[in-house]
Amino acid sequence: YQVYRIYKYEEGVKPKTIWIKPSYDSSAYGASLLKEIVGQDKFPYPKSLHAVIDSLKATVHDKDNATILDFFAGSGTTGHAVLEMNKEDGGNRNFILCTNNENNIAEEVTYERMKKVIKGYEGLSDKKEYEGLGGNLRYMKTDFVPFENTDSHMQNFSKYTTELIKIKENIFEEVHITEDIKIYCNEKKYLLIIFDEYQIKEAKEIIKEFNKKIMVYIFSLSDDNYEEEFEELDLDITLNPFPSPIKETYRRIANTWLDLIIKKMQ
Repeated sequence: YQVYRIYKYEEGVKPKTIWIKPSYDSSAYGASLLKEIVGQDKFPYPKSLHAVIDSLKATVHDKDNATILDFFAGSGTTGHAVLEMNKEDGGNRNFILCTNNENNIAEEVTYERMKKVIKGYEGLSDKKEYEGLGGNLRYMKTDFVPFENTDSHMQNFSKYTTELIKIKENIFEEVHITEDIKIYCNEKKYLLIIFDEYQIKEAKEIIKEFNKKIMVYIFSLSDDNYEEEFEELDLDITLNPFPSPIKETYRRIANTWLDLIIKKMQ
């Protein structure tokens, strides 16, 4: 049978919460848990790990490959909850945690917590060894990049897109890295980024023995994907010119902000 609880709201009286499970206690399963992991009280009122897990289960319990974005991350409870879910049901969910690093929260709390729950850690008070949940962790910083629609600037601008492309393809493990040729891989495919068309021949020699799908990005001011250059290779290749799509997105965002500023001034 199922038990239902009905709460009556009274004017001027704080309503009771319907989050009634003991594991939703943010003191025991939020603040105390965080202190056990990172060993310091640098983040006030972290959410209960179990409350976040149950919140995520309400939406992504049947989505094994979901990506969960927490654009106002604090202590990293969301990322921790995703890893616990993956361990529980064998899922492959990803998470993205964003924070402005106020009071070094990203470096000293969020990052440290995620690193420890992935690799394992020793509890601060009980000295118990807690097994890692597994996974991969990437720590990235964002910044403003000046934009000029000139050939020389676009060549330099393209260098900033490497991390964006790696995130898009979800490929990070380094295979071959030079200034003009960068190759990464994961379990399913390779990522080849070529910044100079004159290095295509050398890149072809490197990838000719690859036995997985290859996502190829070639810097091109004319949006040429150099398809004819790869016709001789009997490989599963997808060719993508860049940074044109990223450039257009950048321009669209910049124009949107410019419009907002103009409207505000008016």
